[in-house]
Amino acid sequence: MLVITTTRQGLYLLLQLQPASCAKLCEMLLLRCLPSFRPICSSIYSRSLSHFLRQPHFGAQFGVHVTLLRQLRSPAKLSTIFEVGSSFASKTKDDLKREHSANVQRNTRIGLACLLAAFSGVAAFVIVRWGAPPTDELGNQVEDEFSHLPFVKQRLLRSWKECRLFEQYIKEPSREKLLPEQLKEPYYQPPITLVVELSGVLVHPEWTYQTGWRFKKRPGVEHFIQQVGYPHFELVIFTHEPGLLGCFASRPPSQTAHPIIESLDPTGLAMYRLYRDATKYVKGEHVKDLSCLNRDLSKVILIDWNPKASQLQPENTLLVPKWDGNDQDTDLVDLAALLTVSAIAAGDVADVRPILEYYSTMANPIEEFRKKRRRRGALRIRKERQPGIKICKEVFQLGPHRFRVAH
Repeated sequence: MLVITTTRQGLYLLLQLQPASCAKLCEMLLLRCLPSFRPICSSIYSRSLSHFLRQPHFGAQFGVHVTLLRQLRSPAKLSTIFEVGSSFASKTKDDLKREHSANVQRNTRIGLACLLAAFSGVAAFVIVRWGAPPTDELGNQVEDEFSHLPFVKQRLLRSWKECRLFEQYIKEPSREKLLPEQLKEPYYQPPITLVVELSGVLVHPEWTYQTGWRFKKRPGVEHFIQQVGYPHFELVIFTHEPGLLGCFASRPPSQTAHPIIESLDPTGLAMYRLYRDATKYVKGEHVKDLSCLNRDLSKVILIDWNPKASQLQPENTLLVPKWDGNDQDTDLVDLAALLTVSAIAAGDVADVRPILEYYSTMANPIEEFRKKRRRRGALRIRKERQPGIKICKEVFQLGPHRFRVAH
């Protein structure tokens, strides 16, 4: 019995993949196998033959099997097989096109009907669920601005209001003020707020079949956080990555932004951490709205690689190249030097936006800073080798550096 079942399954699989080979194999089995296999082989053989009889250019080639079929099948079943095949073989190309067009129209109508039914069900659920009047803790109805309207109208208006609130919940930040008020004495409040993106600046997301999602630390990330963290800057890590994911998420909790930031900054030098829920959703992009930070924008610097993420306040943005996972990268060390040895770190800059506007003209401000630092080193060596020449330079600050030579 097990052999018969296995044979049936194998023949059915072969019938779906290679009908011609299945027909030949069944013919050989019918002529040579045991009587217990004859019903199975006969049924599958007739199905494979019917498949080819439906195709006009194949039907004539299988006339040689008619004699064998007459020995195996009853006349009634045999006539049914050939009636199906002959009906398909007699159809012209125009008939087949008309039949195909009719099938497409029928399937289209069925699909539209299913979509209409689905939308109707969703609309009915929204009207019944969101259009119901509000209730108190005891379940008693509470009057609102729609209670005096007719029953149907108030249900529709409540549903529309809830839909708008849901849209606002998706697009707008989770709260109006993303950061609390500045620290008061005796605590020290850094004068400059430095906002840094996590993904692409501090870490690099990677995905493989073996490990799934992983976040690779950028070389020098610990040094960078120590140099620009509290008390030098009010460091805020603001990322478009989700902080914590729910039960329908594709990533495990260990691969979300919150535990990654915890591992990068175990001592808490980053004063605040903001995630995707704090962004504004604009045309498919998670945008960082710095006006919601509850800080003076003249004292806010955003470091990011994506210009679309800072499209609302580009004058406050220092765009840097996105890190691609290169282990030989040293940009974070140079970026920390650019920020900490400048006048910005001292807090005596009235407005950081003109300085950032100067660097916005450069494709890679970190590389420009690196070149200028090398030139300053070369001038220092020249001064040491030629003591008769006095080289005076202005105090280093973010912006263009000028040098003059006095003899």
